Amino acid sequence: LRYSGFASNFLQWREARLENGAYSDLSRGLFTDQKWIDLMPCFFPGVRIERSTRFNVAYWNLASRIVEFENGKWTVDGQPLGFFHFSGLNPESPKAFSKHQNRFTLDGIGEAKELVLMYAQSVLEQGHRDSKKWKYTYNYFAGGQEIPLRTLPSTEDLFEGIADPFSDIGRDRFFSYWNGPATGFAGETADGVTRHAFLIYNMRPDVRAAMPMIFSLDRTQFLNWMITSGQREHRLKEGTLGPIRAALERCCQEQADGPGRAPEKDPKGGRQSEPRPPSGGQFVPHALKKLASHVPPAVLALLLNNSVELEDAIEALDAEGTLHQWLLETPVSEPLLPRLSCLIYDSRPDLQYKFPRFRAGDIRTFGLWLAIHGKAEYALPDSLVTDMMRKMTVPLALRGGIGSFVLRAILLLNPPPKQSAKTA
Repeated sequence: LRYSGFASNFLQWREARLENGAYSDLSRGLFTDQKWIDLMPCFFPGVRIERSTRFNVAYWNLASRIVEFENGKWTVDGQPLGFFHFSGLNPESPKAFSKHQNRFTLDGIGEAKELVLMYAQSVLEQGHRDSKKWKYTYNYFAGGQEIPLRTLPSTEDLFEGIADPFSDIGRDRFFSYWNGPATGFAGETADGVTRHAFLIYNMRPDVRAAMPMIFSLDRTQFLNWMITSGQREHRLKEGTLGPIRAALERCCQEQADGPGRAPEKDPKGGRQSEPRPPSGGQFVPHALKKLASHVPPAVLALLLNNSVELEDAIEALDAEGTLHQWLLETPVSEPLLPRLSCLIYDSRPDLQYKFPRFRAGDIRTFGLWLAIHGKAEYALPDSLVTDMMRKMTVPLALRGGIGSFVLRAILLLNPPPKQSAKTA
C-alpha cells in the first residue's frame, strides 16, 4: 500500500476490527486477521479480487492447477508463476508437503516437488534451525512470563492508565482480570470458574453440550477438563491454570468431607453437628442431569437459582416427560405471562430497568425483545418462543391491546389451531 487517503482509511478500518477480533473462532466465522479481508471489496470501491490461477498456489488448490518448469521458468496453467504459498511446510522434513493436510505428499505433487525442495533448502541456508528457537517478544511480559491469552479477545479498558501493558504492572492487571470469577447468564458464580475458563467454555460448543452446568453440578468435571484436555488443546499455561487447579483441590476436599462423613464435634459445646447436605440441595445428580437434557443451559441456570421452581420443574418432567407446557404455564399471580418469561425477567435487572411495566404496558415490547434477543441469548427453541408469543399476545388481542407489527406477524405465521364445530 502506498501512502494515500485510501490506505489510511483501510488501515484504520482494519485496526478497529483486529484490536479485539483477530483470533481464531471458526464457529463465529473468525480466523485471525484473514476473514476480515473478505469484507474489503464491500466497503472499499476499486478493490477487486484477483482470480488468476498463477497466484497463491497452495495445497488447497494444487489439484486444479498444473505447475511446470518450462524454459527455465516456473509456470502455472501455462502462465508465469506469481507466487507459491508454502503453508505448513517443514523445511527440515518436507516429505509431508504440509502439516495442515493429508491429501498430498511431496512425491504426489508432480514437478512442483522440485520447487518445494528448492525453497526448503533456501530456508535452511538462511539459518532456520537457529531462528526457530527464537522467542516471539510479544508473547511474553517484560519479566519473562508467557502471555497465555495472546490469541483470545481482551477488554478495551483492561490496561487503561498503564503506559506499558507488558510491564509487571500490566502483567498483574492481566492475571487479576482473567483469573477473576466469571459471571454466568443468570448472574451465578462458582469457585474456579474464572473469566479465562468461561471464555474457553463459550468457544467450545462440544464442551457446553457435555457439561451444561459448570456453575453447579458439572463444575468438578469442567475444572478437571480445563487442567487436562483443555490445557493440551488450548496450550494453557500455569498463570491461568493455577487458580483453577487450586479450586479443583478445594472442590475435591469438600466432596470428601461432604455427604456420608462422620458427624463432627462442636468445638464449643461438645455436641455433634449434623453431616452437611449434598451440594446442590436436596436434588440428586441424576435428576439434574435429566433436567439438563430438556432445557438449554441458560434456562437451567435460572432454575438452579430458584429452588421452588426447580423442584416443580423436576416433578413436571417426571410426570409429563417434557417441560414445554410447564414453561408455558401462567402462574396464578401472572395470568397473561408464561412462567419462563417471568423467570427471565425476574433474574435480569437490565430488563427490569428497560421494561419497568413488564406486567402491564411493557408486555408488548418485552415480547418483542424475547422473540428476537431473548431467543438468541437463552438458546430457546422456535416452537417454545412461538407458543410463548401466542400466550402473551392472544389475551391482549381480546382486549384490543395488540400494537406491535412483529407480534401480530408471529400470530399470522403461527396461528392457533382451529377449533372444530363441536369444540368451538
